[in-house]
Amino acid sequence: MDFIALIKKKKAAVITIALSAAVLIAAVCFYNVLPDDIKPGKHNPQRIERIKASGETYDSVKIKWAKARNATEYEVFRSDKEDGDYEKCGTVSKNEYIDKKLDTGTEYWYMVRSIKGKKESRYSARVNVTPVLDKPVIKGFSTDEGAEITSDKIPGATGYVFYKDGKMLREQPANVCFDGGLKVNERHNYQAAAYRVVGKKKVLSAKSNIVDAGKIKIEMKLEDGNELEKVYVGETIKITGNLKSNVKITKIQAGAMNENGQQWVDGQKFEKNDVNGKEFDLTAADKTLKFGELPEGKYRYRVIAYPEGGKAAVVKDQVFQVEDNPAMAAVNWAIEIANDDSFAYGEGQQAHSRGCYFCGTNSRYKPSGYEKTYCCNPFVLAAFAHGTKDERVLKACQRGACGGMLPSEWDYGCFETVGPTRSVAYDELMPGDFIISDPSAGGPYNHVWMFCGEDKYVDAGHEGWGANTIAVRDNASGYYRTYQRGGCYVMRYKK
Repeated sequence: MDFIALIKKKKAAVITIALSAAVLIAAVCFYNVLPDDIKPGKHNPQRIERIKASGETYDSVKIKWAKARNATEYEVFRSDKEDGDYEKCGTVSKNEYIDKKLDTGTEYWYMVRSIKGKKESRYSARVNVTPVLDKPVIKGFSTDEGAEITSDKIPGATGYVFYKDGKMLREQPANVCFDGGLKVNERHNYQAAAYRVVGKKKVLSAKSNIVDAGKIKIEMKLEDGNELEKVYVGETIKITGNLKSNVKITKIQAGAMNENGQQWVDGQKFEKNDVNGKEFDLTAADKTLKFGELPEGKYRYRVIAYPEGGKAAVVKDQVFQVEDNPAMAAVNWAIEIANDDSFAYGEGQQAHSRGCYFCGTNSRYKPSGYEKTYCCNPFVLAAFAHGTKDERVLKACQRGACGGMLPSEWDYGCFETVGPTRSVAYDELMPGDFIISDPSAGGPYNHVWMFCGEDKYVDAGHEGWGANTIAVRDNASGYYRTYQRGGCYVMRYKK
């Protein structure tokens, strides 16, 4: 009569299937492995109870069991079939064993016995386990070009399979899949599974979570005159425009970055986190981006929008150059000295006849209340003089002559006459050039202003005879046309 028996092999410790009653009796008498109803002696190692198996990684599993009485170590046996050959795969002193370098997707069977010296317990019950790939977790991002699906990287994975609305979209080694060619507001459900090639077969993980993604539209439009190409050191630029999207925008970041676009420049980052709605107006007072002083060099002006349920989108990316401009540096110096960009230090004719506050001239003539008097001519001259830190220019300014300054009176070896404005074309002007006007010689005003380039000029404003503001203004070309008559000259500092 045929029935199952187990034979202990002395070296390989392989248990094989036998069909002999005589062998079964020998195994019971001499090797104490079967049958289960024969109990060990008082000092013999106890049979393993409560054995469990679980997957550890894509190529390893863990076998764990309750500690056995009288056992000093444990032998673990493995087979790829429940009733196949079991080979010893390890001996441990603790009540758990991790079996490594297994094939992903293959089912393995295990049983364990306890050992004490030369004494062995009966074998435990058999447990099975299969090492598998981890289940991916994916994120879906809606972009202005399509849907971007990203899976976390799964250990041991050869590649990934991406699904769109339940059907396979793409199989690839990378864990990021882009689905382009979608229409605006077109959305789909996406999933992914990792796979590992074992021999000639492909073993898949469980499918990931489902995400909803598609195509969105985000646009950034700057108003005319706000396309950044070149900014002078010390110049302040206000960025105005509108950001529009067909989805809700939750956060805006804008500002200057280093040239490669990897890091925001300190103090040049604007961020708004509580943005509601689909449009974002950069012209509003609390949403206006200002570029302050930046050192010379190349930068990136970048606007990044964060759409709800979408991937952060760079909607404006432009390289611009910051260059040094001596004229702008001089004006910046003057404003810094005054601690303000708006002045009202003196009014009436006294402001025009008492000299330059910045140079401190004619102080003995200053009446009470006019200690900080200045007017347009010496102010602009002083700003440029101190900006260049040239003693010759400073001495020229310290004469304190304010009205009726003809070119000959300025020629102290540090200025030269470029020519009358009627014979000097606007495009021949250079940043730092002064345009002066003497009404007694046919000029429109008794005034001095400084050309800064980029159609900008520095001017001092007046209320009556008093000069009360200094500012950088636009439309230098239009202003210059007013001075293209007799009595107006272009003066240039000799560097």
